[in-house]
Amino acid sequence: MKRTGRGLRIGRQLDSGGAGGAIHAVEGDPRSVAKLLKRTGPQQEQRLRAMLALGLPAQVPHAQAAIAWPTDLVFDEAGKVCGFVMPAAAGPQPVRLYRLINPVERELLVKNLSWRQLVWIGHNVAAAYAHLHGRGVIVNDVNESNAMVGGGGFVTVLDADSMQFTDARGRVWLSGYRKAEYLAPELDGVDLRRFQRAAVHDDYAYAVLLFSLLMNGFGPFDGVPTGSGELDHHTRARDGRFPFAGRDAGLRPPPGAPSWDVLTPNLQDRFERTFTAGTDGSRRTTALEWQQELRVAVGELCLCAANLHYYPRVRGVCPWCRQAGIPTGPGQSRRADRAAGSPAGGPLRRTAVAAVALAPARRPLARSLALVVIATLLAIMAIAVLVATSHRDDPTIGAARTTERAPTLPLAPAAAQAATTRNGDHDA
Repeated sequence: MKRTGRGLRIGRQLDSGGAGGAIHAVEGDPRSVAKLLKRTGPQQEQRLRAMLALGLPAQVPHAQAAIAWPTDLVFDEAGKVCGFVMPAAAGPQPVRLYRLINPVERELLVKNLSWRQLVWIGHNVAAAYAHLHGRGVIVNDVNESNAMVGGGGFVTVLDADSMQFTDARGRVWLSGYRKAEYLAPELDGVDLRRFQRAAVHDDYAYAVLLFSLLMNGFGPFDGVPTGSGELDHHTRARDGRFPFAGRDAGLRPPPGAPSWDVLTPNLQDRFERTFTAGTDGSRRTTALEWQQELRVAVGELCLCAANLHYYPRVRGVCPWCRQAGIPTGPGQSRRADRAAGSPAGGPLRRTAVAAVALAPARRPLARSLALVVIATLLAIMAIAVLVATSHRDDPTIGAARTTERAPTLPLAPAAAQAATTRNGDHDA
């Protein structure tokens, strides 16, 4: 295989890709990966060439986010286009977003990943979508698998070849890809392969994605009926039956869902407006508005010092603790502000926000010092035992020894350190 004007050595397959392809490493170029398509033809080649001509920059300005936009074509031995080269997922040890949405899997991947860090990840996804919308690109296939999150909270948006865009000649390149639970209700039953979508449809899908990220995987229309009969997901979305805001939606929040009060008042307002609007897209929050709101929200959170929760300072007491039946007391917010390194009542600076993303919540100083002392003593004891054992059993005393080091970053290595995706409920 080769890329434009030069050879290309395809490495091992990293994972399956969306839009009918597989992701492979590019030997000698760790910053790039190759997506080899299952089906190609003149139409697909024209689409890819139009994307290259558009020249969308990978890096999203003013955010820890990037777009895996095609940077070159891949040709088979017969000289036919069979795929494209794109940037690898940014940030160390990236994992797919859905693995952080599921609280059980999230805890296995990253110990003590705070809710505040999830807010920052949501901000980076919103920034990427706002960047695409500003260039006239519609994501279309918004879902929990089409983004990777690396160490530091860096987000890479995937599957650019399923996005809708307008080329230099004014031709709109459509795409029928979608996942049902993210589809705006007014698009139900529409032949998306022949329909030009708009940013307002992405805005709905992003709101669903963000809600799931911040509410431990629960969707905005999950709920228990308060009357007779069961409503399907589409009916709930179309009629704006959003059960979390306390309205009479014919539903109550499902058991185990986080309290509505874990969200800041402004985030609550944005979600309520979006999910009670039904098919009225004019009431939805845009990706740029979400980006701005989430940046503000990060600075409005404080740390529950006793239980390592982040929650809106305006609540006074921790809603996570209150829901779990853990006693809370006055003065909690003041201690949280100091522990979080934020001036009381003031937002965190941007550099501070970036620094904490995907880092465990800080523990009180006294507890941290105690843990350091205990860990040091245990390490000394372990070394003593190791040395004694090696002198007794190892005939090669004095030979160099190596021990496996734990990862220095909180995210465990992903199966694919590249732009990968899990196939969802898609239509081509």
